Amino acid sequence: MNLTADIVLRDGYFLEQHQVTTADGYILTMFRIPGSPANPVRQGKNVAFLMHGLLSSSADYVISGPGRALAYLLVDAGYDVWLGNARGNTNSRRHIFHDPDARNTDFWDFSWHEIGYFDLPAMIDYTLAYTGHTSLHYAGHSQGTTSFFV
Repeated sequence: MNLTADIVLRDGYFLEQHQVTTADGYILTMFRIPGSPANPVRQGKNVAFLMHGLLSSSADYVISGPGRALAYLLVDAGYDVWLGNARGNTNSRRHIFHDPDARNTDFWDFSWHEIGYFDLPAMIDYTLAYTGHTSLHYAGHSQGTTSFFV
């Protein structure tokens, strides 16, 4: 698996993994924590979308564990929590034709602007369509906030 999934499952929370492809071909992985031992999975919960900062991943929101990590605090409070992962991080190193490990690849030719222009809309639109909601709560750290303003 990967760090985020391993941590969430180790901590006894429910977990789903979702893939979304951006308009420019990046394949992004998102994690959904729809419930916890303290708050079971059910339809209709308000959605909270969390986006990591520069050089980070969704693991940032679960690594400090139950009772401390923001993702867990929100799930335990009754939210349907979605964790985004920007292009190029450990969870989102795929593209429909660019190879991130190839020599002279265009895979890495992006900035926080593309994350805001392509990645966030793709992940947010997917989350809203999947949950049937028309709005969500967004929290971003560092680059996760900067790219949101794009």
